[in-house]
Amino acid sequence: MIKQVYTSERLILNPIHISDAPFILRLVNSPGWIEFIGDRKISDTAGAIKYIENIENNSESFFWVVFDKASHQPLGVVSLIQRTYLPYPDIGFAFLAEFGKQGYAFEAASCILEKLAANSEHTTILASTLTNNTNSKRLLERLGLVYVQNILVEGEDLMLYTTDKDQTEIDLLIEAYYAFFKNTTQEWEMIQRFFTVKATITKVTEGNMEQLDVAGFLLPRKKLLTNGTLTDFSEVEIKRHTQIEGRIAHRLSGYRKNGLWDGKLYAGSGTKSFQLIKTTHGWKIHSLIWNDTVLNTVVEA
Repeated sequence: MIKQVYTSERLILNPIHISDAPFILRLVNSPGWIEFIGDRKISDTAGAIKYIENIENNSESFFWVVFDKASHQPLGVVSLIQRTYLPYPDIGFAFLAEFGKQGYAFEAASCILEKLAANSEHTTILASTLTNNTNSKRLLERLGLVYVQNILVEGEDLMLYTTDKDQTEIDLLIEAYYAFFKNTTQEWEMIQRFFTVKATITKVTEGNMEQLDVAGFLLPRKKLLTNGTLTDFSEVEIKRHTQIEGRIAHRLSGYRKNGLWDGKLYAGSGTKSFQLIKTTHGWKIHSLIWNDTVLNTVVEA
């Protein structure tokens, strides 16, 4: 999203600038910020300037300082951050206590969400808040975001909200599916939580197809990941396209995988086609078809 000035009925939203340092110093040391966002350990203007410079130099982070149109007094901030643990940007807001309960946060966040809705790159926006932040939860619901699930981030239990519940639930499901296959002790039978009871998994190779149920699919992969054959393994989604129609959906997913196979570097990529159904327990994979388009082992690691 382009860093630019936005205006609403009562407010001006300016991209953050080092000239905002005195206000930022006050805001990050306010009781509400420290309680619900965290102590940034900023004790002087120089520290606030450094904090702002870090924001400005981060292409995944946008901050707007919200000013009153009439008085030009700074009231708070709205942020949009692409966090490493979330599939879409996370909107946030913080205002000084004396400007609370006057609709400023709602007006400012609504302004940003309206601009994002018109941008095809930002069709889904997330927000996260501590479970005890009642005011934040109320504001997110008033803005039209809906609760998805709780997530654990650096030991903190956060409530995750979204502008598109189905899309976000599918994204989180597919991300968790890819992350499931790793070299750690775990309850392998828990793989079934991703699938419907009668799900099928089909591997497509040149001139051949191998169709399995979930248990048959899991068995050889569990063996590879636990007997020392395949180590340091990871598999991640690198591109995606999702089509949702009512209670059915299709996810076309490009992936990359890496590891060590008998001590040799191992790399692969390919495509997975997920057919999903929205059940009473949320979205589940009913059919998975995949094809490795590149697979190689190279020199001894």
